Amino acid sequence: MKKKRKIEWFVEPLDSDTNEKMAKYLSTLNALVEQCGMRDRENQEHLVYQVPDYSVITRFYKDERKFNLKFKVYYRQNGYGPIKLWLFGEK
Repeated sequence: MKKKRKIEWFVEPLDSDTNEKMAKYLSTLNALVEQCGMRDRENQEHLVYQVPDYSVITRFYKDERKFNLKFKVYYRQNGYGPIKLWLFGEK
């Protein structure tokens, strides 16, 4: 039987206004609102928020134009290793 993969989601605000709005929204979810430095496959560090699940990412994509949000989405599988850029939400 295949083991179910655990996927962790991260969002990187690209400007201070987006950072402020994301932190405020995440605090309403009782999520840990603390940025942490995570490295990608090229060993570049990104200041990201870990979000509880993909529904939060969907919400940010939905509000992207309305609130002029600028961000990138990353993920990693099974709780270890570098983060990877999520390209499916990009325009």
